[in-house]
Amino acid sequence: MKPLKALRVYPTRIIGVSTPYDAAFVGFIKECVPMKMWDKQTSTWWIPEMYLSLVAEAGVKSRVISQAEVDRFLKEQKTALPSLKDDNALAEAARFLGVLPDAPLRLVELAYGYWLKEFSSAGGAGDRLAVLQEAYEVMKLRGE
Repeated sequence: MKPLKALRVYPTRIIGVSTPYDAAFVGFIKECVPMKMWDKQTSTWWIPEMYLSLVAEAGVKSRVISQAEVDRFLKEQKTALPSLKDDNALAEAARFLGVLPDAPLRLVELAYGYWLKEFSSAGGAGDRLAVLQEAYEVMKLRGE
């Protein structure tokens, strides 16, 4: 099994996921991870850190990533599962919602409603819904 990799790209970290080929796992990434990049040369999926828990869970279920590998990676990185509660919270929240950090609250609400509907209809989107809610709260609190 190839190891998980991390790459720092301002303002967030991008995680590289290389696994043995599994059609269901690849289909999951294509369908459920809105921001991703496939590097054909290294056979690596590059995803924003905020999607790590979602992809790791799917990888463990598909048996292409072991839970021990996920735990080792998190320990090595000295990080918890992704959260928007860091120095870049506003930028990450805006990026996740697809708006600018200084977007009017009404636009933030519209984006939140759109993604809530999209993620809810996808099914099994618990992690994404939690990050969506957190992003919305960060954007609502920015002016206080």
